[in-house]
Amino acid sequence: MNFYETSFLFFAFLGLLHGVFFFLRHRGDFIANRFLGVYLLLFALNLLLNTLFWSKLLYTSQYIHFFGFNAVPWLCYGPLFFLYQKRLLTRKRLHFMESLHFLPLVIYLLSKSSFYFLDADTKLASIADGSFRDYGFPTINMAYFAMLQMSTYGAVSIISKTKNKTAIPKENAIWTNFLITAFFGYLLCFITYFIRIPLGYYSLFSDYIICYFIVLFVGSVAYFGIVQPHIFEGPLTMKKYIPFTKYERTGLSKGYSIELKKELQRLMEQEKPYLDSDIRLDDLAEMLDVPRHHASQIINENFNSNFFDFMNQYRIREAELALKDKNSGITIQKIAYQSGFNNRVSFYKAFKKVTGMTPSQYKNK
Repeated sequence: MNFYETSFLFFAFLGLLHGVFFFLRHRGDFIANRFLGVYLLLFALNLLLNTLFWSKLLYTSQYIHFFGFNAVPWLCYGPLFFLYQKRLLTRKRLHFMESLHFLPLVIYLLSKSSFYFLDADTKLASIADGSFRDYGFPTINMAYFAMLQMSTYGAVSIISKTKNKTAIPKENAIWTNFLITAFFGYLLCFITYFIRIPLGYYSLFSDYIICYFIVLFVGSVAYFGIVQPHIFEGPLTMKKYIPFTKYERTGLSKGYSIELKKELQRLMEQEKPYLDSDIRLDDLAEMLDVPRHHASQIINENFNSNFFDFMNQYRIREAELALKDKNSGITIQKIAYQSGFNNRVSFYKAFKKVTGMTPSQYKNK
């Protein structure tokens, strides 16, 4: 076993540890953590199987029983990513029917079951004479199917995120964007790995390089997954955990930032600029007498929000007060415009995002 293969075993061990970590984790979302844990455990299995293949240990009586399990992680990555993403975006309970996403895996395992139950010597003999190909679906076909499956789940996840864009908290949006990027990075490496074979570009060294890229993508998911325990517990910005920050060189000191925060709160409470539906970040910066990027920094760092969400929070608070007044006789649509919204749809979306209910439900309650 050479240096590359030994290093992949090390990364497989790390994947195993991270997978167990997510299973034992109590902070954050229980179900989402399990999905991520299974994903990393399968990644560890994937690396182990590759290492056994490269080192030829797979074709020994001690490890031959691992033969034919390559497709297990391949067929799981897509469904796991999709279900994790769905849980992250909607936080809805997953139903039994969700298990149908793993039906291709079950079919594949059943097709291979007669081979799996053979003894070690018979398996080695079937590999030597090529008769192992008579057992179930060929592994290479499963690889091509997995490419299509992962591409489909990735596309569906992007569409789902786009549809739920307005309802996704900023901290979750950053995390899901990162996940999608890492997933498609892995998928690109996976496709590259297999299309080289029929094109005649296969080499062991290129195998190693591609798998190092896979380690990079999956390992980064593990790292950020560990450092973002509050993904379901409160505001989070990924820049807190990466070695550079968006506002590192703006020249805004901590003390001045606190002063501007207090001034911004006074401005919002006394002058209520949010009631103007046409107000923009430039307008707010002018009121504070600071550059535009400083105004953005104050909102992002001190309120863990962007400009539009920050304004909408105050608008919703204004709308709540109006909805509580049973004697006003003002329609909900008029309350929306009076609170600073420029259309009914954006008002309803923002109101439900902040309060968890529609304006009508809130008023009745």
